[in-house]
This record gives sequence, structure tokens and C-alpha cells, in this order.
Amino acid sequence: GPGCSSLIAVLQENGPLRWEPGTPAPTANPWSWNRLTDIVYVEFPVGVGFTQGEAGLLKNEEEAARELLGFWKGFVGLFGLRGKRILIAGESYGGYYVPDIAKAMLDEEDPEFFNVDGAFHCEADISTVPHRAMTLNFPHLFPFNTSFESELIALDERCGFTVFLNEFLVFPPRGIQPSPPTTANGCSIFETLTSALSYINPCFSTYQITATCPFPADPILNPPDGIEYFNRSDVQAAINAPRMDWEVCRLGVFDDNLDGSAPPNIEVLPHVIERLNKTLIVSGQLDLILPTNGTLLAIQNMTCNGALGFTSPPTQNQFFVPYAAIATTGPEGGFSATGVMGTTHAERGLTVFLAGHQIPHSSCHHPKHKTRRSTHKAERRGHKEPKVLKLVTRALKCAGRWLVNKNFTSTQ
Repeated sequence: GPGCSSLIAVLQENGPLRWEPGTPAPTANPWSWNRLTDIVYVEFPVGVGFTQGEAGLLKNEEEAARELLGFWKGFVGLFGLRGKRILIAGESYGGYYVPDIAKAMLDEEDPEFFNVDGAFHCEADISTVPHRAMTLNFPHLFPFNTSFESELIALDERCGFTVFLNEFLVFPPRGIQPSPPTTANGCSIFETLTSALSYINPCFSTYQITATCPFPADPILNPPDGIEYFNRSDVQAAINAPRMDWEVCRLGVFDDNLDGSAPPNIEVLPHVIERLNKTLIVSGQLDLILPTNGTLLAIQNMTCNGALGFTSPPTQNQFFVPYAAIATTGPEGGFSATGVMGTTHAERGLTVFLAGHQIPHSSCHHPKHKTRRSTHKAERRGHKEPKVLKLVTRALKCAGRWLVNKNFTSTQ
């Protein structure tokens, strides 16, 4: 974000189907969230995806939340969803959006329209960024030569990243943290790292550091015919979307591309944690954009329910996904990994799960027998084969309460 579409999640994360990169067609998702509850994917703020209206008017997260609440109240009233419990979920820049939306709903004190019951942050953008630590934790994925490694050591010592991390990423925390080291004045170690990695691995992904060449075909990010899936005219007609130039991400949702809000862990997120007592933060340990250590630093500098940070590190309790036959041998073969998928930790109303960047998208998924058998048929059918479109359209229409309606737009 802040201008990326939630339709990524519909098609490649937790929706009723999954169309994974490198596969010829979508397959049903037996783990879709709509099997448990109604789910509404909202493209937000104005300027994102299929939204209508003038973009770039927002100054901060408080104004963005008001925009969403205007839409949500109309949506709930129109489709008879009054009084339903609401879990607000967001990914990446959603770490800024979700806390302010939750706070705004709580402040309304109107359970008929804003009965918020929990908050879910997946790979939340709430963190400082200790990128140097990633190269030390995964040296086999950052195989720099000795001269460049020496440059990194000198840059790190001059800018103070590792010193700051070692001093303040402790459990329990020692106290309120000072401002983290700046990336100004030649201290942008992220730019230095990614520039060097482009030579070692031209297909390196900052969202999933294990990615290698070649770039797989992807209906959204790397479509074989050059047309992003939701920008196809037949798809837009099938889902009743406005006929427009859809893009997966856009600039300009905030005035002058500047979100004037403070980091959410300073005030808004602790406030939400205290009032909901049901907040989940998920962090992927293979994400260079938002490293797990940065998320933990933010948590250790956050006071909620009378205490600062976590008293112990979130490394002791395994997050175990039960084994299921459908995961590897079912009709959607290989649709999900099972076993130990990370660790969890909970204190004072906040739960953290350490798991790339789009965790539902990046988790282990190996399309097996069914995909391989259908590949040659898909090649003959071509990218715009009607059955694929019908499957996607039917799944989108059945995804709980999912809806795109060109006559019902967000209010500013």
C-alpha cells in the first residue's frame, strides 16, 4: 500500500479460489475464510482499484477511517447486516489502516452498524526496519563477497542499526525507545542491499527473500498476455465492476502522497488492543520489506493494558497446523502446508504469530497432480478460456458477501 487492491487477497490468498503464480488456472480453496463467515473485500481508500471518486484528498488515517465508515454504514444497511460482529483484517499498509478503522468504529458506540469485535494485522506496516539483521540471520540468501560484506559492516557501525537492535530488542523491554537510527545521510542500508542483490539474484523479491528466477506467470503481477486479470473487460463485466483501467497498486490516495499519521504503535494500536482484547499481528520471517525484528521492536515500544511490550519473546509456543489428507492428496492436491508453521505468543490482549510478506500467498503451496495433468489442456485453451472466467466469477459471487457494485461507492 497504501494504494493496493484487496482483490489480491480474493484471487491469491484467502478467497474461495487460488490462482497461484505459475499455474494455468484457478483451483478451489478448501481453506477459504468464507467457509467460516461472511467476508467483505473492500478496495479502499478512494483511488484504489475500482473505487469511484476523487483521489488524493486524505491527509491522514483518521480521515481515511471516516471515509470507510461512511461506506460501511451504507453497505451494512443496504444488505441487511446490522448487528453482525466485525473482524477488521488488513495486510502490509493495513497495519496503519486497521487500527484507525477499529478505533473509529469503537468511538461510534453503535453496535448496529459498527459492532467491531477484533483486529487482524497480517504483515503489518508498524515497524522500524533492521534490514542488516536479515542478512545475518539468512547468510545463505545474502551471499555477498568479502569486500561488500566489509562495506555493510562499516555502514552498519556508522549508522547504528545493529547496536540499536541489540540494545532494545530485549524481553522484557528496558524502557521507552529513543528514535531509531535514520536512513538519511547515506544510511539507507535497504537500498544498498537490494542494489547488490540485483546482481546476485536478478529475480530477488524483497517480499519473499527465497524467490529466484524465473519470474512465474501471474494473473495479477505478471500476466502472460500483459493484461492484469481484473483489468480484462470480460472479467469487469462478469463481476459488475466499472469499466476502467484497474491497477493492482496506485499512488495518490493521500494528498501529495503523504500520510500525516504517526506510527500506529505509538497511540492508536495500544488503544484498540485495550478496548478489543482480541488483536492479532502476524509477521513473516522471510520479508525484507517489513522484517520481523522490526515488528517486535515496535511491540516492545508499545504500552498497553498497563505494561510496556512483551515480557518474553514470541519464540516458545509452536503454531501447529493439523495434518489433513486434503492438504496433499485431496482433489485440490497440495493446497496447504501442515505441521509447525511458526510460533505464537499472547500477552494482555495481543497475540503475535511469526510465520514473505503476503503470508497466505507465500506459505507453502505446491500444486501437484491435478495442475500438472491439466497444463497441456490449458495451453491449448489459451488465457481467456471461458471456463476459467466462469469459475472465477462464480467463486467471487459466492465469497460470503463479496460485492462490487458500480452504483454503490464510498463516501468522502
